[in-house]
Amino acid sequence: APIIVAPKEPEIKVAIHRDPLAMTDLSVGFDWGTRPFPLSHHAVYLGEGMAELVERWLRRLSSDAYVALFADATLLDEAKALSTRFRQIKTLVPVSVEAQKGRKDTALTEKVHALKLLNAMVIPSMEAHKALKTTPDNGMPNLAPQYHLFQGLWHAGFRQFTLLSFAGAQQFWLPHHPESFQGIHAGKPGYVIEDINGIDPAKLEFLHSEIALCAAPGKGAIKVLGDTLNYWVATNQAQIEEHALEYQDALAAHTIKFIPFEFLPLFQSPNLCPIDEKVRSTCSGTTQQSIQIANAMGCSPIYIITENNAPGPEVQSRFEVTSHWATEQGIALSKWSGSK
Repeated sequence: APIIVAPKEPEIKVAIHRDPLAMTDLSVGFDWGTRPFPLSHHAVYLGEGMAELVERWLRRLSSDAYVALFADATLLDEAKALSTRFRQIKTLVPVSVEAQKGRKDTALTEKVHALKLLNAMVIPSMEAHKALKTTPDNGMPNLAPQYHLFQGLWHAGFRQFTLLSFAGAQQFWLPHHPESFQGIHAGKPGYVIEDINGIDPAKLEFLHSEIALCAAPGKGAIKVLGDTLNYWVATNQAQIEEHALEYQDALAAHTIKFIPFEFLPLFQSPNLCPIDEKVRSTCSGTTQQSIQIANAMGCSPIYIITENNAPGPEVQSRFEVTSHWATEQGIALSKWSGSK
């Protein structure tokens, strides 16, 4: 008989380390056999309207698989019915409304750590696909509505996720969350790199030992800083669609890449940090988003490195526009003088 209450087992001390690049794309469908991923121990989330996808997933698993069924707290009866039909379900864990809204739930975190080692959390999605800007006839999973659920499960301890839909499945490795960086560089200067065209690379050597955030595309900065670049930020969908593979090849593995959560299907790279769409609503571009991130990290002062566009009689320079926006956000911004 299935176990309904999560067993109390030793707390997880060492997580399973899997290659973050070993991802499976959306071409993997339901007819590809019983072992689509090496998930010997994993969790599956049951939310409103997801029962059919959950059942399809369970049907393809071998009988000796270990599944922890995480269910919306209002769907426990449905979850119990599934657990009586599928022997792979070894435990049932209710997910509170707080966790579904992206908030920390201490009780849920304790239950996750009491379970056996889990490879990943499988999240079914019934959302319609989102059209690509550069190739409108193609689409990608619409992740935006799932952000808070991912956030709540991330707080509970999950780092690897598998998004499941009728189109197939795709895995994401999310070691970071924006809250991880809150105040991490308090009181230290931060340099937001917007444009280094025309700047002597020798003048930027000091950045190798400084906190630098590069606003995409930033090809020049990536070339100059190489594997010493701390952070890279991208927010433009068309830009990511067209150049994601170039960025993946150019950026160092340990560079933290901040990208919008909904663009994860386009960008497969280690050290990704998803940004919420609502957080981005106060920014009109990648530079502003980079400044906002630097401010959240506690950087002070914040310098912006950009080539000065000589303003016409009625045109403000890019820096003046950005500085005005920063002032409205309560962020003090300084223009880099050309030396440390």
